[in-house]
Amino acid sequence: MLKKKFFAKALEFALVMGTVSVYGSGVVAPISIVQVADPAKTTITVDYANYTATIKTTNSTDTYVFLEVLKDQAGTKVASTYCCAVGTIDGGKGAVIDLSFLKAAKDQYIRSYGNTLDSKGAYVYSDITKIVAQPAKLSIKYDASKGLVDGKTKEAIKIDDGYEFKSLYGSTWADLEADSLKGMEITGNTIVLRKKAVDNTDSTKGVPASAEVKVKITAIPKAPKAKIDYVKGTISFGKGTEYIKLGNAAIGDSDTWTKNGDTKSLTTAELLTKLGVTDPKAADTTIVVRTAKTDKKAASALSFVTITKEAEIQNTAATGDNPNGGTVDYKATDADKTIKMTWENTTKGISLKAEKAPFQYYDATKKDWKTIAVGKAVEVKLKDKAELKVRVAGKKATKTENGAFASGEVTLTCAILPATIAVSADKTELTAVNATATCTTEIKDGNGETLTGRTGITWTSSNPSVATVDNNGAVKAVANGTTTITAKLGNAEGKIEIKVEIPAAN
Repeated sequence: MLKKKFFAKALEFALVMGTVSVYGSGVVAPISIVQVADPAKTTITVDYANYTATIKTTNSTDTYVFLEVLKDQAGTKVASTYCCAVGTIDGGKGAVIDLSFLKAAKDQYIRSYGNTLDSKGAYVYSDITKIVAQPAKLSIKYDASKGLVDGKTKEAIKIDDGYEFKSLYGSTWADLEADSLKGMEITGNTIVLRKKAVDNTDSTKGVPASAEVKVKITAIPKAPKAKIDYVKGTISFGKGTEYIKLGNAAIGDSDTWTKNGDTKSLTTAELLTKLGVTDPKAADTTIVVRTAKTDKKAASALSFVTITKEAEIQNTAATGDNPNGGTVDYKATDADKTIKMTWENTTKGISLKAEKAPFQYYDATKKDWKTIAVGKAVEVKLKDKAELKVRVAGKKATKTENGAFASGEVTLTCAILPATIAVSADKTELTAVNATATCTTEIKDGNGETLTGRTGITWTSSNPSVATVDNNGAVKAVANGTTTITAKLGNAEGKIEIKVEIPAAN
């Protein structure tokens, strides 16, 4: 008969392990003991992944198996004994026992036997099996720039060295792989981490999973905000940022980012040049921006900035009554929304009038663009044949509509209009029929600058019966009297009086 102490232990085991059909409640109960000539040993297989022991018996007479926890490796002293009913195990007989109650900081030893005795009336024990102590809690921290690191050496741990993790709230364990933390690094998280158990193989005796450690995954910095001034056509990403052009392929670790060393704003033209964009009219260009990685911080999340392709504009020269000007325009998707600006030469430069959208012209003196509001006209002082760059102005972003950068440029060439014409002649008095005089002009613009190389001057005589004038300003005497010779170019005209006085014949 077995002692009550044994059955109390058996009951304890049943309650702790959830096993079935265990005798023992503090009362002696009969267990069928069978004696055979040569019973086989039970065997123990430890599954460290699930931290269980499978006891198998080949004796058909075994209805129970017993597990002894030993005080020493020799097996001379038994710390406690547990009993479990035999069931079907992997096509054979035996029981699976949860070993979680044995988790400890030191190695332990177990053995098993069935309720069949040998010919001498003794139990047949299995070989003694070592239960390896659970490894100590890992020292693992999270470093924003390196990932998971050894808490002592600060060196990055090798992800493929057999780690597993789960949620802080009790999800199942999953293998830790190279990409396991990527999603967590966006928002931050806390995980439970341990070294995976190693089961028995030909090369190792097996090791249980390590004690669990909580690791806080800090969120990566937020994406930098790109400050965009659509009207001035500038972009600023802020100090410590870097950017790269987004192409058709995914951005890889080997791609080169361009550093923005300070908070200076870049014009869209500068930025596109740095990114190797040779034709800003061809397509939109998307820029990816992030805060650069440092020794203590990881690179931030990404922000995206799209520079829309430049709208092409064209200058159409005016014809008809006012050939000294033209129209700068480009058509929007809706033909009714054609954006245009009219321009014309003046005596001081070029007059510009914006219609349907603000335009800009480049002030070469101040080296900056100036804006002309819708419906407004501006006269830009220029010299004759000077060039003036114009474009559609950038559009400020609103709550309901995105902004837009300035369009491409077109160049206007100033053909300044004359303001005054001064006429002079080599002779102002003619004393014979068919006598001639030559008239010349000095043309000046509204800025007081002399204009040269102008053609198309019209010459007239107020009294052709006195003297005539041809298209080159040559005057010929006809008869006595006085006439006014007028030179006209555009709205400017100059006059000179010619006197014809032919002596009477004797």
